[in-house]
Amino acid sequence: MDMEFVLGSCATKALTRFPYAMENFDHQETLDIPPRDFKPRSIHLWMLNFDKANRIEMTKDDVDKKLLPAFLGNDPYYPRPATEKDNYLWEEFSEVYPKASGLILKRRGASKSVMELPARFLRKVEERVKENAKFNLDDTITFG
Repeated sequence: MDMEFVLGSCATKALTRFPYAMENFDHQETLDIPPRDFKPRSIHLWMLNFDKANRIEMTKDDVDKKLLPAFLGNDPYYPRPATEKDNYLWEEFSEVYPKASGLILKRRGASKSVMELPARFLRKVEERVKENAKFNLDDTITFG
């Protein structure tokens, strides 16, 4: 929860095999690139501010009690299912997320129960969004 990401580029071309590793940032060559020409630039993703970040174990309980609230608590940043604004993004995310997760988990030798967690996560997000859509704030306001 509460982790920020910064996506950016710089006018450098990484000379190392793993340009995304922090220890390799000193080994770069500056290129003479016009300010708006992003194609030949290195693209970097930084994760910042791990304010409320906690370790998540690969269990159903942590998916339900930690990952789901963290994902849904960041609503301006993650797409939602069944919303007009985010439907296309959700469709893309829900197609790519299980594939990417599956590759990562498989490489780490995950058990069958762990391999099922990405699908569980997507299903739980969809369930929770449907539940929340039924909530009407006006029903909870009383004047006395």
